Amino acid sequence: MLRVLICDDSMGFPALVTAWLDDDERFVHAGTARTGTELLDIARTTPADAVLLDLVLPDVENPAALVRELRELLPGVRILLVSSLALPELERAAEAAGVDGWCHKAITAGALTDELYRVATAG
Repeated sequence: MLRVLICDDSMGFPALVTAWLDDDERFVHAGTARTGTELLDIARTTPADAVLLDLVLPDVENPAALVRELRELLPGVRILLVSSLALPELERAAEAAGVDGWCHKAITAGALTDELYRVATAG
């Protein structure tokens, strides 16, 4: 089973994704953070195979810097960026951040878990 950390500051999306992960035998929910700082704190003590990372967080000015720090703490971790930005902007932001994949928040449970699995196992 792939261990997944979720980092998103919205109220509903992390709970929804957690329920989707709990319903999918490929994943185990390893933890949830609401800020980049919380995510790094969790990553220091919690092994993870993948991170579902919101692009816009209240304490993150440079998503690429957060991605680099995550990869130092969790070598080999795969990162799927999520956002509600328009798709062309989201694709550019994902490329700039150096993540392994991206998807829009307006996604179905099956599509998100399949994309997370694809990203998590591609490396």
